[in-house]
Amino acid sequence: MRELPWENEFDAAFSAGSSFGFFGEDADDSRFLRAVARCLAPGGRFALDASKVAESILPAFTERHDFERGGLRFEAENRYEVLRGRIENRYTITRGAESETKLASHRVYTVSQLLAILTDAGLETTAIHGSTGKEPYRLGSRQLFVLCRKRA
Repeated sequence: MRELPWENEFDAAFSAGSSFGFFGEDADDSRFLRAVARCLAPGGRFALDASKVAESILPAFTERHDFERGGLRFEAENRYEVLRGRIENRYTITRGAESETKLASHRVYTVSQLLAILTDAGLETTAIHGSTGKEPYRLGSRQLFVLCRKRA
């Protein structure tokens, strides 16, 4: 996804599911956004679900949480790495005697950092929303949707 092969091909693109920020290096996040911009026709639109920004995550950050549903137990251990701007997660899912643990690492940008990266990639931010219902984005909003347009 950092090396998409198209140029000026699409009228729109999106990145959903809070999947942005899982690369190990900031440069790879930038490469992805530049690849998206390259694929879009001039004036093409891009929607980014960026719900893992600092203003959304950190106000309600917890180091541990767990819940049970339908015979599954989910446990999460979370650590915020201040110097790296990353959240390190350890997820454990248990059903009966079986248990599986997975690790994840996610870059936590501030909204202003994210908007600067989008601008550097050639994408002009046209709106930010705190929900799919276009609520204004505020500190602590659980979601952030950024709408952009490729500069002509």
